[in-house]
Amino acid sequence: MAVPNGFLLWLLAVVGLALGVLFVLPVGGADVPIAISLLNAFTGLAVAASGYVLANTLLIVAGTLVGASGTILTRLMAQAMGRSLANILFGAFKATTVAAHQDEQRSVKSGTVEDVAILLGYANNVVVVPGYGLAVAQAQHAARELVSQLERRGVSVSYGIHPVAGRMPGHMNVLLAEADVPYEQLKELDDINPGISSIDVALVVGANDVVNPGARDEPSSPIYGMPIFDVDRAKSVVFMKRSMRPGFAGVDNELLYNPKTTLLFGDAKDSLTKLLAAVKQL
Repeated sequence: MAVPNGFLLWLLAVVGLALGVLFVLPVGGADVPIAISLLNAFTGLAVAASGYVLANTLLIVAGTLVGASGTILTRLMAQAMGRSLANILFGAFKATTVAAHQDEQRSVKSGTVEDVAILLGYANNVVVVPGYGLAVAQAQHAARELVSQLERRGVSVSYGIHPVAGRMPGHMNVLLAEADVPYEQLKELDDINPGISSIDVALVVGANDVVNPGARDEPSSPIYGMPIFDVDRAKSVVFMKRSMRPGFAGVDNELLYNPKTTLLFGDAKDSLTKLLAAVKQL
């Protein structure tokens, strides 16, 4: 009995959907842009295959170029993260993740808006490390206004931009440019980390995995080897989060329990707006 072509088409669609979901499900944190780049490369290969079936030279050439460039970009990004592509895609299956509830008995230090305003307002230098939480809250304008107010008080402020902070490379650069943040204030890992111990306050706004010391110190961590901002080596840290939940990689962040870290819970935009008002009153 012949199988209808329509049934085969739907079966192929369902199998493709399942494979797509299962392929990206274990990927989290700063590994997401690498998975996206790989999927973009796959689209080029699909176009090239379509060109072969249709005997269309243009599709073959265009698809091959997209697939090849996407593959090269993916390999370069994986090398920059200090990990193999196989580890990024499949490492979560063998890694032991640490859920936040397992550490609910560990003590953390939370502060009020006024406490954090004093830390920032009387600091000599501050580095702001934005992350996806800042983007979700659309807090880039509030961050820029707070930084401007700190600069009026004589505080030297820069932004630490991780290469893959957010969802794609350049995500934070675009958001901060939209808020008219001067480009010269945007600093990369190599600019911030060498002098991080002299920074008075590291203000982490909605970032998590890109400041997780486990990526540097814990070989068993699924994000081990990923370059991070060493904010735990600053004199003090203000960590702005909605809750104690882990980041996209699903691993707990030891920075939360560091005695130098002050947690400020709440929506990033709301908290930054309140901080701005509190700094103005100092």
